[in-house]
Amino acid sequence: MHTHAENGHTIAQTNTTNPTDVSLNRLKKIFHYNSQINSTMDMYQCPECNKNYHGGYCQPCNSGHFRDGFKNWTSYDKRIDKSIQESQLIATDKGEFLEWIEYSNLENIEHVAEGGFGNVYKAIWKDGPITDKKDEIKDVWYLWDVEKSKWIRQGETVVAVKKYKSATNMSSEFLNEVKV
Repeated sequence: MHTHAENGHTIAQTNTTNPTDVSLNRLKKIFHYNSQINSTMDMYQCPECNKNYHGGYCQPCNSGHFRDGFKNWTSYDKRIDKSIQESQLIATDKGEFLEWIEYSNLENIEHVAEGGFGNVYKAIWKDGPITDKKDEIKDVWYLWDVEKSKWIRQGETVVAVKKYKSATNMSSEFLNEVKV
């Protein structure tokens, strides 16, 4: 048997000839460690479905709101749309998804630099990204305004915008680069 420290925890591992046993033991230890972390996170009740969840993100409700909004936007490239939509459906926290910003939602666009693949601009995103808000009375964080049936947004936010020279032929490498 040998031991080693990992993330401040000592893990003992038995020498074995079966790599599956090692992998399963390792997964059990990781699961146990993550369960301990999750049990210390704050529990919140979703104001929509009334189910309890860890942290500040009700994944079933938020992915449903994203899905309902798919018909309201498009990049006009099915691969880009699919990448954005997948990130929205599998997100488990507010920083784990992509959003499509319509050009009409940008202002004060300034050229910053030119590169081999295109140009970089600085702009103000008028609505800004989705953000969370705390309901002080219910002591809950949420991203969706139930009364207004819309996302809570940060408001004016400075963003970088890239305009590619060959935007009609996006490569798989580019799409992999922008995935969360």
